Amino acid sequence: MKTRKKLLYVDDDESTLNVVSKFLISKGFEVLTSTNPFVAPTLVKEAPDLLILDINMPLLSGDRIADVLTRQKYTDKIPIVFFSSEPVEKIERIAGRIPAASYVTKQSGLEQLAIKIRAILA
Repeated sequence: MKTRKKLLYVDDDESTLNVVSKFLISKGFEVLTSTNPFVAPTLVKEAPDLLILDINMPLLSGDRIADVLTRQKYTDKIPIVFFSSEPVEKIERIAGRIPAASYVTKQSGLEQLAIKIRAILA
């Protein structure tokens, strides 16, 4: 029996979070979600296979979450996909400095996000 891959998705926009998580569930993933970036370090205890982080969140940005998690021994190997509407150049710069990070722009669409996730988890 094939086990579903577990994703943790953090985005402060609740409507985006709901749409994206429903889409990913329809693609066969188990999805943990939070609109509160401060709970991400706690939620990683649920052992997700991959993190999806928005970059532009108030108080604690996705790249800051990634910085914290990649410095922890038990979370430093979890792949990260930034899913953001920030300019591509900014996302590339952030993803380039964080180990195991990649990105998909929100403008690219949900299917591209699913393709990227599957490629990373293959």
